[in-house]
Amino acid sequence: NQLVGKRPTRQVVQPEWHAPWKLMRVISGHLGWVRSIAVDSTNEWFATGSNDRTIKIWDLASGTLKLTLTGHISSIRALCVSDRHPYLFS
Repeated sequence: NQLVGKRPTRQVVQPEWHAPWKLMRVISGHLGWVRSIAVDSTNEWFATGSNDRTIKIWDLASGTLKLTLTGHISSIRALCVSDRHPYLFS
């Protein structure tokens, strides 16, 4: 009976956190969850990959859709924009 003791309860203090950014806009266009995002090194455009098996290219300044790439047989889980060559890897 004495070997089994009660553990003291500790109160976990959660700090109050405030994001250093604000929501600028919500961009919608995919039919599935967005699983990946990659920004061009020139900061002119960015790409999103989704469970709907499409990659969408967006204008970074305005948030408008520029291009939709189709043809993947499964969801896009990763994207990478090359800094040296004009390639987008998925």
